[in-house]
Amino acid sequence: MCSAALRLCEHVKYASAGTVEFLVDDATGDFFFLEMNTRLQVEHPVTEAVNPGLDIVELMIHQGIAQRDTNHGGLTPHELQQDPYEVTPNVKLLHSIEARIYCENPAAQFKPSPGVLQKVEFLRADWLRLENWVENGTTITPFFDPLICKMIVTAPTRPEAIHRLHRALEGSQIYGPPNNMSYLRAICESEAFRAGNSTTAFLDTFVYTHRAMDVISGGIETTVQDYPGRRVGSGIPRGGPMDTLAFFIANILVGNSPGIEGLEITLVGCKIHFHTACTVAITGAPLQATINGEVVDMWRCLIVPAGGTLAIGAIKDVGFRAYLAVRGGFPEIPEYLGSKSTSLGLGGYQGRSLIAGDCIALANCAHFADEKERVCPDHLIPQYKSHWIIYCLAGPHCDDEFITSAGIEEFFSVHWKVTSSSNRMGIRLEGPPIAWARKSGGEGGSHPSNIHDNGYAFGTINMNGDTPVILTNDGPDMGGYACVCTVATEEMWKVGQLRPGCTVQFRRITVAQSVSLMSKLDRYFEELSQTLVSPGPSSTRTKHGSLTQTFSDSPQDPKLHIIAPPSYSIRPRVVFRQAGDAAILIEYGGLKLDFTLRARIHAFETELSRRELPGEDLLYILVEIEISLPDSLHDAVFPARKIRFPIVLDDKWNRDALEKYMRSQRDEAVYLPSNIEHLAKNNGLEGGADEALKLLISSDWLVFGVGFYLGCPFLIPIDPRCRLVGQKMNPSRTYTPRGAVGIAGLVAAIYPIESPGGYQLFGRTLPPWQTWGKGYDFSPSQPWLLRPFDQPADAKFTREIELHLSWTSRHAKLRMEEPESESQVSDGLYTNGITSSLSAVIWKIKCQPGDVIRSADDVLVVLEAMKTEINVEAGEEHVGHTVVGSGRGVKEGATVNPGDVLVVLK
Repeated sequence: MCSAALRLCEHVKYASAGTVEFLVDDATGDFFFLEMNTRLQVEHPVTEAVNPGLDIVELMIHQGIAQRDTNHGGLTPHELQQDPYEVTPNVKLLHSIEARIYCENPAAQFKPSPGVLQKVEFLRADWLRLENWVENGTTITPFFDPLICKMIVTAPTRPEAIHRLHRALEGSQIYGPPNNMSYLRAICESEAFRAGNSTTAFLDTFVYTHRAMDVISGGIETTVQDYPGRRVGSGIPRGGPMDTLAFFIANILVGNSPGIEGLEITLVGCKIHFHTACTVAITGAPLQATINGEVVDMWRCLIVPAGGTLAIGAIKDVGFRAYLAVRGGFPEIPEYLGSKSTSLGLGGYQGRSLIAGDCIALANCAHFADEKERVCPDHLIPQYKSHWIIYCLAGPHCDDEFITSAGIEEFFSVHWKVTSSSNRMGIRLEGPPIAWARKSGGEGGSHPSNIHDNGYAFGTINMNGDTPVILTNDGPDMGGYACVCTVATEEMWKVGQLRPGCTVQFRRITVAQSVSLMSKLDRYFEELSQTLVSPGPSSTRTKHGSLTQTFSDSPQDPKLHIIAPPSYSIRPRVVFRQAGDAAILIEYGGLKLDFTLRARIHAFETELSRRELPGEDLLYILVEIEISLPDSLHDAVFPARKIRFPIVLDDKWNRDALEKYMRSQRDEAVYLPSNIEHLAKNNGLEGGADEALKLLISSDWLVFGVGFYLGCPFLIPIDPRCRLVGQKMNPSRTYTPRGAVGIAGLVAAIYPIESPGGYQLFGRTLPPWQTWGKGYDFSPSQPWLLRPFDQPADAKFTREIELHLSWTSRHAKLRMEEPESESQVSDGLYTNGITSSLSAVIWKIKCQPGDVIRSADDVLVVLEAMKTEINVEAGEEHVGHTVVGSGRGVKEGATVNPGDVLVVLK
């Protein structure tokens, strides 16, 4: 073969690197020419690995130079000396194997799988050569070859080389969209491959079982959650299951630890196909579920056979969320900041809800042959209602400084109605207006609900104007609204089942009563565990008795302790306020902005970080720390950094956001059409918008706090002459550009991501948040930039800066809205549609309005992704339906994302 390859290259006068490929008869050894590749091939590292010192790319470069610059027409025979490479393999004792890792789904005929790589970590060894271009956060697009890595191993023998390749694949983690690593491992484990019998017919008989599940339909919002979620602070949402009780029970039923990741299903169910036999359990609000069309029960361990489909229906009349636990969880969904939970574009699978086409790898999830049946007894199944009583602790702002005494009593007697604008960030309630005890929030803002930004406890009832909002798993951890009360920890599962239209009444309890609820729940899980180990009759037990505990309303003063210094002291008044059963809010001085008070709080936090906090006597420790601080902090020094931020003032992105607000939310307000003009008028500036902008960049700023969402910095101008006051927009914008800078009260903020917001916008800068921790002063464990007492300063703003910001904004989210053609319809009018299962380009549309689906195999659209054509077939469930038109923006050459409607049917 070597001689034949050389003769061919000489015949065509080829003078560079390449390959000549042959087919070999396994029985006779006869070989036949297949093809010649006149270029560098992806297999070239194998040649280099078994010939130490050889660099084919270097030789190609030198050859090209020699062809141009010498009379030899290329490298000389001396430079191409072959002796070192003509040693036979049995003498050289060096073997090499290359494995190529692609973002392709081996369970779906190697369909390209674009997406974000959420974890990339390779095994390192001196016998392993890696060629890759990927890292955490790399996006694999549908526009290029999906090759992401080559692994080249060397070893003295072929069996050892196979062992090392398997070890490299096993020890490396590339998590995100599906890839072929498990398929490659299975090949390494194959006896035929180990024996060297991998002929061209090898893959025809190779049996591979993909231990994974495919999402056929994701419902409205089906997300991956685990417990306890993230406990990072600094505005990083904790995530986790909204109903921890049902979530824990589902995991216990399948034999998982209670907090292992599972699926949270909101209102509308999902449909999942399992490639391997799997043990699952469904809990939560009542619904109907089927396995291969057969109705199955909730609250018990279920077995889905290999190739089976689990269909979870819509939640019925009460409750809002259900949970699916899978034995072993989802091992290839990586943790993000300590949790696998999905929150605000972070964590989970691709940082989002599940959609059709998603493929999630499973652990060893099979049912054991001698395993006992695991069923939750009826008396331990939680009861879901349309009216809920939820126990809470008064405070931190439940006193007549904020709300009148009569207003407080009314708040706890009202049946509040859950609105449809509720979500995992907060449960919004509607009811009578709040009887405020003051006319405004002073420096905090014009509405009496406004206060200076402070910390929020998990589960607190936040007064967003006159609208109570229960802050839940993805809610902010600080902000500028008063909080009336905080839900007891063991009552939060009820909040997760609040459904739009249902009602809720809050009932105050003491800390001791909240602790008794915790003890009650501990006994509940003890009984559940005992029942699963040794099931018995439950007819003599009271239904739901293990979860029922009744308390009458118990008004409490949220002020736990007050340090009131004498009139001659320079020390501030300090109030310790109850903020639920797991937090205390410490309030320094009056409701005024004061740098000295902020420095004192920073000194308090510094000392607190040195202590190991006890589970009990927390208040005593906090008071002791405050008393230990000196009267004056005049000479205190805190570490800080001065950071120059480029800024574009009165930028087009913020103007676009305001125009969108006026079109879709509110077209008249004192702060419209220009936030900057409003700031000028509100602060009595005769020079108008120009003077306002000049003041805003004439002072360095001080970071007073970091939180709310995703490390959002809250800033105050150091020079008091440059402080402007702005009100919060009402209602808040639904859209704010990433990196926008705005003011509310005296406080400014830099928006870390594209998000809703209510601050008055005056410019745009570089965002202080990088999801994957890339960039100077960012890290994967701290993807936010700023910290308290940093001093951001405005750099000069230029057109080049504006162009740079334009580039970053376009690359953050590039999506063109195409005008609808006559054949494009509003897919919301029809319940039937064929959706894309991946990011791709539409290559051909092979149907038109009026066509009737005759066969499940009818090809309606051809997609192109990663140099592969993918047929989108109608499917059995659509036979007989009529094509109405294309989905929004669908045309040949357009880009579509997973879940986008391609063809609308009726």
